[in-house]
Amino acid sequence: MKVDYDILKAHDKQAPFYKYRTPYARSLFPALVEKLSITPQSTLLDVCCGQGELAVPLAEHARKVYAIDGAEEMLAHARPHDRVEYARCDVNIDGFAAPAPVDHIVIGRALHWLKPDSLQRLIDANLAEGGKFVICSTYWYSGWDIIKTLNEIAHKYQIVDNYEKGAFDTREKMENVKFSPEYLVKSRAVFKVRPQNLLYHFLSQAYGEKFDILYERSSELSADIQKVVAPFVKNGRVALPLISYGKIFRRD
Repeated sequence: MKVDYDILKAHDKQAPFYKYRTPYARSLFPALVEKLSITPQSTLLDVCCGQGELAVPLAEHARKVYAIDGAEEMLAHARPHDRVEYARCDVNIDGFAAPAPVDHIVIGRALHWLKPDSLQRLIDANLAEGGKFVICSTYWYSGWDIIKTLNEIAHKYQIVDNYEKGAFDTREKMENVKFSPEYLVKSRAVFKVRPQNLLYHFLSQAYGEKFDILYERSSELSADIQKVVAPFVKNGRVALPLISYGKIFRRD
Protein backbone atom coordinates (compact mmCIF):
# COMPACT_ATOMS: atom_id res chain seq x y z
CA MET A 1 0.00 0.00 0.00
CA LYS A 2 1.54 3.29 -1.09
CA VAL A 3 1.44 6.17 1.40
CA ASP A 4 3.15 9.55 1.59
CA TYR A 5 4.00 9.50 5.30
CA ASP A 6 5.86 7.41 7.87
CA ILE A 7 3.34 4.78 8.95
CA LEU A 8 4.83 4.15 12.39
CA LYS A 9 5.22 7.84 13.23
CA ALA A 10 1.63 8.39 12.12
CA HIS A 11 0.44 5.71 14.52
CA ASP A 12 2.57 7.16 17.31
CA LYS A 13 0.67 10.45 16.90
CA GLN A 14 -2.65 8.63 17.01
CA ALA A 15 -1.80 6.62 20.12
CA PRO A 16 -3.39 8.95 22.73
CA PHE A 17 -6.69 8.82 20.81
CA TYR A 18 -6.65 5.23 19.62
CA LYS A 19 -8.78 3.87 22.44
CA TYR A 20 -11.65 6.00 21.14
CA ARG A 21 -11.82 4.15 17.84
CA THR A 22 -14.91 2.10 17.09
CA PRO A 23 -14.65 -0.81 19.54
CA TYR A 24 -15.27 -4.47 18.87
CA ALA A 25 -18.58 -5.93 19.97
CA ARG A 26 -17.91 -8.00 23.09
CA SER A 27 -19.95 -10.87 21.71
CA LEU A 28 -17.45 -11.29 18.86
CA PHE A 29 -14.85 -12.87 21.13
CA PRO A 30 -16.74 -15.86 22.56
CA ALA A 31 -17.94 -16.56 19.01
CA LEU A 32 -14.34 -16.59 17.73
CA VAL A 33 -13.22 -18.72 20.67
CA GLU A 34 -15.86 -21.30 19.80
CA LYS A 35 -15.16 -21.40 16.05
CA LEU A 36 -11.38 -21.57 16.56
CA SER A 37 -11.62 -24.08 19.43
CA ILE A 38 -9.46 -21.86 21.62
CA THR A 39 -8.72 -23.43 24.99
CA PRO A 40 -6.71 -22.45 28.10
CA GLN A 41 -3.77 -24.24 26.43
CA SER A 42 -3.95 -22.25 23.17
CA THR A 43 -1.39 -19.70 22.01
CA LEU A 44 -2.10 -16.88 19.58
CA LEU A 45 -0.19 -14.20 17.69
CA ASP A 46 -1.80 -10.76 17.32
CA VAL A 47 -0.12 -8.89 14.44
CA CYS A 48 -0.17 -5.06 14.40
CA CYS A 49 -1.83 -5.33 17.79
CA GLY A 50 -2.34 -1.62 18.44
CA GLN A 51 -3.23 -1.27 22.10
CA GLY A 52 -4.46 -4.82 22.60
CA GLU A 53 -8.00 -4.48 21.27
CA LEU A 54 -7.96 -8.12 20.16
CA ALA A 55 -5.16 -9.51 22.29
CA VAL A 56 -6.66 -8.71 25.69
CA PRO A 57 -10.17 -10.15 25.16
CA LEU A 58 -8.75 -13.26 23.51
CA ALA A 59 -6.21 -13.72 26.30
CA GLU A 60 -9.11 -14.34 28.67
CA HIS A 61 -9.57 -17.68 26.89
CA ALA A 62 -6.00 -18.64 25.91
CA ARG A 63 -2.72 -19.53 27.62
CA LYS A 64 -0.70 -16.81 25.89
CA VAL A 65 -1.13 -14.11 23.26
CA TYR A 66 1.99 -12.69 21.63
CA ALA A 67 1.12 -9.17 20.51
CA ILE A 68 3.43 -7.26 18.15
CA ASP A 69 3.34 -3.72 16.79
CA GLY A 70 5.89 -1.39 15.24
CA ALA A 71 4.62 1.84 16.82
CA GLU A 72 6.34 2.51 20.14
CA GLU A 73 3.59 4.80 21.45
CA MET A 74 0.89 2.27 20.65
CA LEU A 75 2.63 -0.24 22.88
CA ALA A 76 3.18 2.43 25.56
CA HIS A 77 -0.61 2.88 25.69
CA ALA A 78 -1.40 -0.84 25.44
CA ARG A 79 -3.72 -2.51 27.92
CA PRO A 80 -1.79 -4.81 30.27
CA HIS A 81 -2.79 -8.42 30.75
CA ASP A 82 -0.97 -11.27 32.49
CA ARG A 83 -1.29 -13.51 29.43
CA VAL A 84 -0.42 -10.93 26.78
CA GLU A 85 3.24 -10.51 25.86
CA TYR A 86 3.81 -7.30 23.90
CA ALA A 87 6.83 -6.78 21.64
CA ARG A 88 7.86 -4.02 19.30
CA CYS A 89 8.28 -5.28 15.75
CA ASP A 90 7.98 -3.56 12.38
CA VAL A 91 6.61 -6.54 10.50
CA ASN A 92 7.64 -5.11 7.13
CA ILE A 93 11.30 -4.98 8.20
CA ASP A 94 11.88 -7.16 11.24
CA GLY A 95 11.32 -10.85 11.57
CA PHE A 96 9.31 -12.24 14.47
CA ALA A 97 9.09 -15.77 15.74
CA ALA A 98 7.15 -16.83 18.82
CA PRO A 99 8.95 -19.30 21.12
CA ALA A 100 6.90 -22.07 19.51
CA PRO A 101 4.36 -22.21 16.68
CA VAL A 102 1.06 -20.60 17.64
CA ASP A 103 -2.36 -22.14 17.14
CA HIS A 104 -3.79 -19.13 15.29
CA ILE A 105 -2.77 -15.69 14.02
CA VAL A 106 -5.14 -12.73 14.35
CA ILE A 107 -4.97 -9.22 12.94
CA GLY A 108 -7.30 -6.26 13.29
CA ARG A 109 -7.77 -3.31 10.96
CA ALA A 110 -4.21 -3.51 9.69
CA LEU A 111 -3.78 -6.13 6.96
CA HIS A 112 -3.47 -3.34 4.38
CA TRP A 113 -0.22 -2.20 6.05
CA LEU A 114 1.49 -5.56 5.49
CA LYS A 115 3.57 -6.22 2.42
CA PRO A 116 2.85 -9.62 0.83
CA ASP A 117 6.31 -11.01 1.61
CA SER A 118 6.02 -9.81 5.23
CA LEU A 119 2.72 -11.64 5.64
CA GLN A 120 4.23 -14.80 4.21
CA ARG A 121 7.24 -14.60 6.56
CA LEU A 122 5.00 -14.20 9.62
CA ILE A 123 2.90 -17.18 8.67
CA ASP A 124 5.88 -19.40 7.86
CA ALA A 125 7.70 -18.50 11.08
CA ASN A 126 4.77 -18.73 13.48
CA LEU A 127 1.63 -20.60 12.44
CA ALA A 128 1.27 -24.22 13.50
CA GLU A 129 0.05 -26.87 11.10
CA GLY A 130 -3.73 -26.60 10.85
CA GLY A 131 -3.74 -23.10 12.34
CA LYS A 132 -6.08 -20.40 11.06
CA PHE A 133 -5.50 -16.78 10.10
CA VAL A 134 -8.23 -14.43 11.35
CA ILE A 135 -8.86 -10.90 10.08
CA CYS A 136 -11.07 -8.78 12.34
CA SER A 137 -12.75 -5.44 11.81
CA THR A 138 -15.51 -3.32 13.29
CA TYR A 139 -17.50 -0.42 11.90
CA TRP A 140 -20.56 1.73 12.45
CA TYR A 141 -23.78 0.41 10.96
CA SER A 142 -24.78 3.08 8.44
CA GLY A 143 -28.52 2.44 8.65
CA TRP A 144 -29.04 4.79 11.60
CA ASP A 145 -29.57 8.51 11.03
CA ILE A 146 -26.87 9.45 13.55
CA ILE A 147 -24.28 7.48 11.56
CA LYS A 148 -25.30 9.12 8.30
CA THR A 149 -24.85 12.50 10.00
CA LEU A 150 -21.41 11.58 11.35
CA ASN A 151 -20.36 10.27 7.94
CA GLU A 152 -21.22 13.68 6.47
CA ILE A 153 -18.85 15.27 8.98
CA ALA A 154 -16.17 12.72 8.10
CA HIS A 155 -16.44 13.68 4.44
CA LYS A 156 -16.46 17.39 5.22
CA TYR A 157 -13.15 17.06 7.05
CA GLN A 158 -11.84 14.44 4.60
CA ILE A 159 -11.66 11.72 7.22
CA VAL A 160 -12.55 8.98 4.80
CA ASP A 161 -10.29 6.18 6.07
CA ASN A 162 -7.50 7.78 3.99
CA TYR A 163 -7.16 4.60 1.99
CA GLU A 164 -8.00 3.93 -1.62
CA LYS A 165 -10.89 1.57 -2.17
CA GLY A 166 -9.42 -1.90 -2.49
CA ALA A 167 -6.81 -1.48 0.24
CA PHE A 168 -8.89 -3.86 2.32
CA ASP A 169 -9.11 -6.54 -0.37
CA THR A 170 -8.31 -9.28 2.10
CA ARG A 171 -9.25 -12.14 -0.18
CA GLU A 172 -6.59 -11.29 -2.80
CA LYS A 173 -3.87 -10.79 -0.20
CA MET A 174 -4.73 -14.07 1.52
CA GLU A 175 -4.93 -15.93 -1.79
CA ASN A 176 -1.35 -14.79 -2.47
CA VAL A 177 -0.22 -16.66 0.65
CA LYS A 178 -2.44 -19.64 -0.26
CA PHE A 179 -5.19 -19.17 2.31
CA SER A 180 -8.92 -19.41 1.57
CA PRO A 181 -11.93 -18.08 3.52
CA GLU A 182 -13.52 -20.69 5.74
CA TYR A 183 -16.01 -18.92 7.99
CA LEU A 184 -17.30 -15.47 8.88
CA VAL A 185 -18.12 -14.61 12.49
CA LYS A 186 -20.27 -11.50 12.83
CA SER A 187 -21.61 -9.68 15.89
CA ARG A 188 -23.74 -6.58 16.41
CA ALA A 189 -23.92 -4.24 19.38
CA VAL A 190 -24.88 -0.75 20.44
CA PHE A 191 -22.33 1.26 22.39
CA LYS A 192 -22.83 4.55 24.14
CA VAL A 193 -20.23 7.29 23.85
CA ARG A 194 -19.79 10.82 25.15
CA PRO A 195 -20.05 13.35 22.30
CA GLN A 196 -16.58 14.74 23.11
CA ASN A 197 -15.07 11.31 22.54
CA LEU A 198 -16.28 11.39 18.95
CA LEU A 199 -13.71 14.11 18.33
CA TYR A 200 -10.99 11.76 19.56
CA HIS A 201 -12.45 9.00 17.41
CA PHE A 202 -12.07 11.13 14.30
CA LEU A 203 -8.51 12.06 15.27
CA SER A 204 -7.70 8.37 15.55
CA GLN A 205 -8.77 7.91 11.93
CA ALA A 206 -6.48 10.53 10.35
CA TYR A 207 -2.91 9.91 9.22
CA GLY A 208 0.11 12.01 8.37
CA GLU A 209 -0.57 15.58 7.29
CA LYS A 210 -4.31 15.00 7.57
CA PHE A 211 -3.89 14.31 11.27
CA ASP A 212 -1.96 17.56 11.75
CA ILE A 213 -4.61 19.57 9.89
CA LEU A 214 -7.46 17.92 11.76
CA TYR A 215 -5.73 18.49 15.10
CA GLU A 216 -5.40 22.19 14.29
CA ARG A 217 -9.10 22.29 13.43
CA SER A 218 -10.18 20.22 16.43
CA SER A 219 -12.18 23.07 18.02
CA GLU A 220 -14.13 23.55 14.81
CA LEU A 221 -14.66 19.82 14.41
CA SER A 222 -15.77 19.47 18.03
CA ALA A 223 -18.35 22.23 17.59
CA ASP A 224 -19.73 20.54 14.47
CA ILE A 225 -19.98 17.21 16.28
CA GLN A 226 -21.73 18.72 19.30
CA LYS A 227 -24.23 20.45 17.02
CA VAL A 228 -25.24 17.44 14.95
CA VAL A 229 -25.38 14.89 17.77
CA ALA A 230 -27.32 17.11 20.19
CA PRO A 231 -30.74 15.66 19.17
CA PHE A 232 -29.46 12.13 19.81
CA VAL A 233 -27.91 12.68 23.26
CA LYS A 234 -29.54 10.91 26.21
CA ASN A 235 -28.07 11.07 29.70
CA GLY A 236 -24.92 12.63 28.29
CA ARG A 237 -24.21 9.90 25.76
CA VAL A 238 -24.97 8.98 22.16
CA ALA A 239 -25.97 5.43 21.21
CA LEU A 240 -24.12 4.16 18.13
CA PRO A 241 -24.67 0.81 16.38
CA LEU A 242 -21.71 -1.28 15.31
CA ILE A 243 -20.97 -4.47 13.45
CA SER A 244 -17.86 -6.49 14.23
CA TYR A 245 -16.60 -9.49 12.34
CA GLY A 246 -13.83 -12.02 12.13
CA LYS A 247 -12.96 -13.61 8.77
CA ILE A 248 -11.39 -17.00 9.35
CA PHE A 249 -8.99 -18.25 6.67
CA ARG A 250 -7.51 -21.74 6.32
CA ARG A 251 -4.48 -23.01 4.42
CA ASP A 252 -5.23 -24.35 0.96
